[in-house]
Amino acid sequence: IITKSYKDWRVIKNLGYNVIWLQNEGMIPSKETWIDRIKIGKYSKVYIFFDSDEPGLKAALNVKNYLDTSYFCSATVKTLNLPISYLKLNIKDPANIVEVKNSHYLKLFIDDSI
Repeated sequence: IITKSYKDWRVIKNLGYNVIWLQNEGMIPSKETWIDRIKIGKYSKVYIFFDSDEPGLKAALNVKNYLDTSYFCSATVKTLNLPISYLKLNIKDPANIVEVKNSHYLKLFIDDSI
């Protein structure tokens, strides 16, 4: 799972998933940075889990498209998106789910989504 902040990385990592985080949603690291983390054949699936607001959804698609067209990533790349209705509950990212609901709820969401 690729997420967009240390805070989200921490809550996902605490649930036992293999996860990395980017400095922010708007960046796409260099090819060399990706090669160290997503090597050919190392992972069969990669999930991008950014915020579920408009900028987060757009940024997740940008990263997905980049990885889909890269020779160094042979994995199936998908985005994980929280339901848009969660925005009304002030939930837009993994850490918000833990704050508003609990970590068990986040684990169920991720397991059902992947």
